[in-house]
Amino acid sequence: MDLSVIVAILGVIAAFLGTGVGYWFGRRSELAVAEWMREVRSWASKVINILSQASYGTQTKESEPPEQARWARELSALIEIGRFYLPNQRQDVYGMDKPLALPRISPRRPRPSCCCSQCY
Repeated sequence: MDLSVIVAILGVIAAFLGTGVGYWFGRRSELAVAEWMREVRSWASKVINILSQASYGTQTKESEPPEQARWARELSALIEIGRFYLPNQRQDVYGMDKPLALPRISPRRPRPSCCCSQCY
C-alpha cells in the first residue's frame, strides 16, 4: 500500500471520530441547556407564586404582618437564587457603584459573648 493511501484512510477515520465526538459534545450541551431551562422555569414559577400571593394579600387587606414578612423573606431569597441563574453579563460595569452585601465587621461592634456598654 502506498503511503498516501494510508494517510487518506487515517484522515477518514479521524474525520469520523471528530464528527462523533462533536455530536456527543453537542448533545451533552443541549441536555445541559435543557436542564438549566427546567431549573429556571421552576424558579420563575416559585417567584410568580409568591408575587401573586403578595399581590392578592395586599389588595384584599386580609394579610397580616407575619405573612407580609414571610413574602418579603421568600422573595428576597428567590431574588438571590435568580442571580445565580441569571448573573450580570458585564460584571465589571454593573453594580460597581453598589455597596457590598455584607458590611465589614468593625472592631467597635459588640461581641456576642460581651455584655458591657463599652463595646457599643
